[in-house]
Amino acid sequence: MANFVLASDLEGVLIPEIWPALGKSLHIPELSLTTREVSDMNVLMKIRLGVLKRDGVEFPDIIKHLSAVKPFEGAEEFMSKVSKLRNVSPVIISDSFEQFVDVVLKKRYGWKVFVNKFDVSFGRLEGCKLEVGGKKDIILSKINRSGRKTIAVGDSFNDVGMLKLVTSPILFNPVPALQKAFYKAIVCKDFAGLFDVIQKITSEKT
Repeated sequence: MANFVLASDLEGVLIPEIWPALGKSLHIPELSLTTREVSDMNVLMKIRLGVLKRDGVEFPDIIKHLSAVKPFEGAEEFMSKVSKLRNVSPVIISDSFEQFVDVVLKKRYGWKVFVNKFDVSFGRLEGCKLEVGGKKDIILSKINRSGRKTIAVGDSFNDVGMLKLVTSPILFNPVPALQKAFYKAIVCKDFAGLFDVIQKITSEKT
């Protein structure tokens, strides 16, 4: 068993924010709202599903527009390099959705993924199951019970619960307010620097 678990957010760290990208592509401004504007995930999803229904957008349309969203440059190489670290088990803990991840992040390089799921029936988006939404800290708590040291990577305030529970919190291109509030965390600006920090942490404490 690996000595460390690396828990990373997805959107804003490895891939662009999906909903704002869909809002721009579909010309629906309300879809650009994120947890930065609406902190309650249940309320936010009601808004999103409501406007999609209002505008008659079906799930195949969403997936079609989503195909233009790609991982950040260097993200896949970073994921591949981390997966080769023998003492690290990498996981993604995200408020994103399984069907989105399948499209945007086709290669997972052995990373385990914790995300939400959409309820889709005959091409219609009926609802969603928030298996992660607002519960990143709960998932991290369960991981901590394994006794392994934990590292978390996040970029925004919805990652704070997760970042507070780990041995080594890392901020990746964070919003300024988060960096100020979480001043003790390591800050990384690119994937090369992020990998170096992870490699250093896992080498020093094994």
